[in-house]
Amino acid sequence: MRCKYLILILNIVVFGLFNSSFAKENNINYYKKYQNEINIVEQYLNNVKNISAKFSQISSSGAISKGNFYLSRPGKLRIDYDLDQPIIIVVNNSVLTYYDKELEEKSNLRTQTTPASFLTRKKISFSAKDIKVIDAFRKDNFFKITIIKKNSRRFGNFSLLFSLNPVNFIQMEVENDMGDIVNVNLYDVNYDQKLENSLFIIKDSD
Repeated sequence: MRCKYLILILNIVVFGLFNSSFAKENNINYYKKYQNEINIVEQYLNNVKNISAKFSQISSSGAISKGNFYLSRPGKLRIDYDLDQPIIIVVNNSVLTYYDKELEEKSNLRTQTTPASFLTRKKISFSAKDIKVIDAFRKDNFFKITIIKKNSRRFGNFSLLFSLNPVNFIQMEVENDMGDIVNVNLYDVNYDQKLENSLFIIKDSD
């Protein structure tokens, strides 16, 4: 159970509101079709320096977890689960650390092998050479875009949902190659809170 949970989380690091409405269209150049929307969300993401938020995570099995989400660009991200799930995930530049507080175990891997690096990049671009847009859809004021890493397709699809007016990052979604889906909804988002570098270093006492 925990191993499967770890695989899904590593795929996230990091995501469906309107899932039935965001149906895939075959043989579409999504980047070209939604160039205006993509430009808007790219500019938004590249202007973001810090995000702190609460999150609610729902898996395909219906399991619900909650916690705190922190993003400090470039290079840093932290996901802190509440007590019912004693897990901390930290991205600090090129290294992703998964820490199980209950077992007091750490696992490290390189972020370039996961979609984790996308949100923490110095420059976020949906046309980056290692990224492919495989789906996108706009419904009213909402825009959803789905990408894969070209050299790491086994890590599944990574989707982001935004409102457009005003622009806000609302939700992440990961679907792995087994069809398992994890949705992470952000709320109580704060862009002004200063995030100290120490937040992105895991200590055994965390």
